[in-house]
Amino acid sequence: MVRCREIFQQKRFTIISQKFHNERALFIAKRNDLDAIAYNASDPLNQGLNKTHFREYFARCKAVLDIYLLNKQPKYLGEKIDLPI
Repeated sequence: MVRCREIFQQKRFTIISQKFHNERALFIAKRNDLDAIAYNASDPLNQGLNKTHFREYFARCKAVLDIYLLNKQPKYLGEKIDLPI
């Protein structure tokens, strides 16, 4: 989310991903004063979904820690890229 603002200079954008990822992405966007909306793609139809949700639980905990306690910033952003309008 921060990369979208810093590299692509966007404050409004759309996220398209699975629901579990969109929820975390919107949380991060909101905390960074970004105007984002999300559309949920279908979840993959495989046995790995339980593993994904288990992993997501810890990813959400880490996101909360990074934002509220550690004030963690992106490690590598890259150079700015101008997007045509």
